[in-house]
Amino acid sequence: MLPIKTIIDCMLDYGINLNGVLSRYESYDKDMQAKTLAAYSIIYLDDIISKTDRNDINFNNTIKNLLHLKAEFQCMLDINPYHTIKEGLLYELENIHSINIYKTVTIKTWHEDVCRACRKYKDKKIDLEKAIREQPIPAPTCSNKLRGGKFGFCTCSYMPE
Repeated sequence: MLPIKTIIDCMLDYGINLNGVLSRYESYDKDMQAKTLAAYSIIYLDDIISKTDRNDINFNNTIKNLLHLKAEFQCMLDINPYHTIKEGLLYELENIHSINIYKTVTIKTWHEDVCRACRKYKDKKIDLEKAIREQPIPAPTCSNKLRGGKFGFCTCSYMPE
């Protein structure tokens, strides 16, 4: 098991001066405080993910969830989360593949008001190997917005069949 550092330890490793951060943080309005916290949270999540053994299949679902959380923070900072979501979905596929009993997956959209780009994938069955190779989701043109963000935030996922 990897040693989990605190967000403060990660900030110190990156050379971030805590006294300066705290004094500036208190002077920020609520929106800027949230964005500052999101930025430091991304640093923290990157540190945890980088120390996780990506070859240990037991961690794939955990990594997927951490990447999803990182993507949410990216949205708060107006950073396009597409590649982070894509990486998380690849871990989801690898986790399904590791179970070694599934040959196909179904793409789930999870809600009715799905965007046009994702609608074409709704309940689509695809060979597991092909899904890993081609990664059809997240849709590059997904227009689903998370909390009014400016980039698409695809919420589609894979279900084993």
